[in-house]
Amino acid sequence: MDFMDEQIYSDKQSMDTDMAQPEESSAALNAAFADILARAEKEELSVEEAFAALEQIVRNMEDEGISLEDSFSCYEAGIRLVRYCSERIDRVEKKVQMLRGEGAAPMGDE
Repeated sequence: MDFMDEQIYSDKQSMDTDMAQPEESSAALNAAFADILARAEKEELSVEEAFAALEQIVRNMEDEGISLEDSFSCYEAGIRLVRYCSERIDRVEKKVQMLRGEGAAPMGDE
């Protein structure tokens, strides 16, 4: 193989690797989101952890190389985490109001 053939072969390998990366990053993103969102559904995720995950999602979405599919996955996970945080913060606010005598007692075992 001469130099030109080696260069073409090398470029093709590089393109094949670059083309595989979006699928790999997509799978990694989906796996990370699945774990975080599963923990949120079980309420095993702290608000601080959810905020850290949201910060990572924003960084992912700011990446110019992100695919449309990955961007949508980030957006969907972000919306779910924002709702989770909002619900958790609302519960704490209601407890504080109750302790201050400003609100009705919360329902349930909270």
